[in-house]
Amino acid sequence: MAAARRFGLPLLRKGTPASVNAAVHLLTPPLAVAILLLLGGALGGWVAGWEWATWACLILIAALAVDVAIALAQARASWQVWASLLAAPAFIAWKAWVQVIAVFGVRRAGEPYQPTPRR
Repeated sequence: MAAARRFGLPLLRKGTPASVNAAVHLLTPPLAVAILLLLGGALGGWVAGWEWATWACLILIAALAVDVAIALAQARASWQVWASLLAAPAFIAWKAWVQVIAVFGVRRAGEPYQPTPRR
């Protein structure tokens, strides 16, 4: 989060294809967070009675799932990699917790990094 805040805009201003690519990767949420936000949007749409919003979020989740499947097929991933997708819901829940901690940690962005002691 601190890196995105510090380097995102300067990379976009530079304007080279490599810098824009780096900025996009830096400023967009990880896939797990994107899915989590879409799940929240689907739930919010359902609670609010906005059927169109619920369906839009679910369609985007399906599109992301197809994107991951295409990437794995193109990479000729082994069956173990495909099977590891069964852990995706647990990973998404863990990633949600990590992101909450990161968001609240941004407030302390001015504090210097304290490295762990080495032996």
